[in-house]
Parts: sequence; structure tokens; C-alpha cells
Amino acid sequence: FWYYQYLLITALYMLESWERTVFNCFLLFFLSMATYTAYVFMPGHIIMLEHFFAYMFGLTNVL
Repeated sequence: FWYYQYLLITALYMLESWERTVFNCFLLFFLSMATYTAYVFMPGHIIMLEHFFAYMFGLTNVL
């Protein structure tokens, strides 16, 4: 059921099967790279934000 909705929303139902496969491979590649990037870089950014807000609200004595 969800796959048919995916085909309709993205208009992939108009493509041939090999074109759909190529599109899905590119989509999977970009989604996996975005997930990997978020997994690697987001923890560091979250820690920096915690330090920033702690400094802004006077919760630390960092100069």
C-alpha cells in the first residue's frame, strides 16, 4: 500500500521499471549519505550548542 502511494506522489508510475530502479538507487544513496552525515557530525554540533547556551545563561564560568 505505501509503495503505491510512493509511486503516485513521486509520479514514478509513469517511468519504466529500469528508470524507476535507477531513481530509487539514487534516492537510497542520497538518503544514506544524509543519514551518515547526521550520525557523524550532529553530536559535535549538539555539544557545541549545549556549551553555547550554558555560557549564555551563565551556567558555566567559561571565558
